Amino acid sequence: MSIELVEFRQPDLQEAREVDAKVIDLAAYVAIRKSGLVEIDQTEQTQLSPLKLNLLELISLGNSTAQSGYNLGRSMPYLKNLRAELPKNLGARNINHAIRLGFEMGLLTPLDDELEFNYYVHPLTPMQSKVLELTSLGNSKYDIGEILGIQPRTAKNYSYAVRYNLGAHNTPNAIRIGILSGLIPINSDSRI
Repeated sequence: MSIELVEFRQPDLQEAREVDAKVIDLAAYVAIRKSGLVEIDQTEQTQLSPLKLNLLELISLGNSTAQSGYNLGRSMPYLKNLRAELPKNLGARNINHAIRLGFEMGLLTPLDDELEFNYYVHPLTPMQSKVLELTSLGNSKYDIGEILGIQPRTAKNYSYAVRYNLGAHNTPNAIRIGILSGLIPINSDSRI
């Protein structure tokens, strides 16, 4: 009995990016076109591969990169690179802003069980609501502190309180819950 060793080659990151660049998520494009809320030029089409769209969905549901890697069957370093590219692909400032834009553009929609489930959220104070809104626009804690005239540490504490009151796992999940519960209006275009 002989054992044959087979070399397993991990796909090169550049090869994976080229494959992702060629794949266009037609379902998202059709959803945007049908919604009529966002007009699309041929030059401004948002081309997200199904993998990037799934990653954005998982991030908004509160999954970490490790959990997303397990769910998508991809390595963590590869997904970290994709996560870093997502805001650039959508014209967003950061991942929090990308989630808001995903909902505004119709790329992200409530899941079936989320439509039946009414989020019970503890009431937010006016300052917490402002912090949530500014975070969804892609502002950092330092920016929020400067805009609201508070210290960055205070803005961070408000952000913790928002996540706790919404029952969110992390900030992207808090933004998703805020949008679905009506705390964050998504009718305006918040692109940079």
